[in-house]
Amino acid sequence: MKTEQNAAGPRSGAGHAHRVHGQERSRWRRRCLSKVDFKRIFEAVAHPYLILSPGFIIVAVNRAYLHATMTIREQIVGRPIFTVFPDNPGDAGADGVHNLGRSLREVVAHKVRHSLHWQRQDIRTTDGTFVERHWNWDNLPVLNRNGDVDLIVHHVEDVTETVKAPASQIAIVRDLQSTIDRLRRVVRDNRTMARLNRGTVSQSNA
Repeated sequence: MKTEQNAAGPRSGAGHAHRVHGQERSRWRRRCLSKVDFKRIFEAVAHPYLILSPGFIIVAVNRAYLHATMTIREQIVGRPIFTVFPDNPGDAGADGVHNLGRSLREVVAHKVRHSLHWQRQDIRTTDGTFVERHWNWDNLPVLNRNGDVDLIVHHVEDVTETVKAPASQIAIVRDLQSTIDRLRRVVRDNRTMARLNRGTVSQSNA
């Protein structure tokens, strides 16, 4: 008798779990069909993100980005990114504005992701002074239904401490970053070849 009860227990528990999971799926399906609050998700993300128009006007920014760049939302949204983040006039070799502009134009012109690593772009504080900062920048296009760039997602990573680390550590990080970049190119090339192969097969079948 005890054996029968023990045998029934797991089956009963499995049935309960199945019902709970089914109810949860139904609940989330209803939520997915309704309007999801992406703004709240955007704000909760721990990584710094900024959204740009194709003309490089700041459209939105999350809290992590404000913290990383020491800026205030109301003072930067609606303004050109290069007005908010100009080159440091005290750095004769500053090229952050030029390089970021080139990257963003690449995204708009070719509708592809473009990244920059180990880029110095000092941050202007509220008192007008500049603080040294080094970044990894990742820019991704958001296309509209016509296939044109509607928005640009600008993700930043502060690598200042890494850049200022001993030369041996910097060499290791640079090698890792180079390997990651090569792997990304391989994945992108493989995807391109897969699309071409599917197109070739479709034409052959036709």
